Amino acid sequence: MIRYLLILTVFCFLLLNCEDDDICVEQTTPRLNLRFNQITPDKVMDSLIIYRENREGEFDLITRRLVIDSIQVSLPVEERSQARFIIGTRTFDSSNQDTLTINYEYTLQFISKACGYGVNYLNTSYDITNHYFNSIDTLQNEITSETADHIMLNY
Repeated sequence: MIRYLLILTVFCFLLLNCEDDDICVEQTTPRLNLRFNQITPDKVMDSLIIYRENREGEFDLITRRLVIDSIQVSLPVEERSQARFIIGTRTFDSSNQDTLTINYEYTLQFISKACGYGVNYLNTSYDITNHYFNSIDTLQNEITSETADHIMLNY
């Protein structure tokens, strides 16, 4: 009888110490939405290659894709609050690549116990060299959601 009571006590103790798993299902930090817009009829973007500058000042390949009209890229959360990207096409020579520089401020926002903190990017400004892309249109100065486009690159 004592043996059954001991087993029941241990079972109840284990059962009471169980805790729900908190799983984060939402996106905590939004990515930058780049939209591409053809304004020059004879210029065709047949592919897209994007590199992002890392902490050492070198550029790492982010994506290499065929024809697309938009892409999402993540911004680093670092002290300098600046991101640099090299964006080009398949041939990737100096006439088909541009450097996109993004300056921003960021704030941390507590999402939940499971998700932790998310980042919102505020007061963003964009600058691009004009080799392949003719101009840049700022659609939103704050990056708080992935559902909206933030900048449009016209080629």
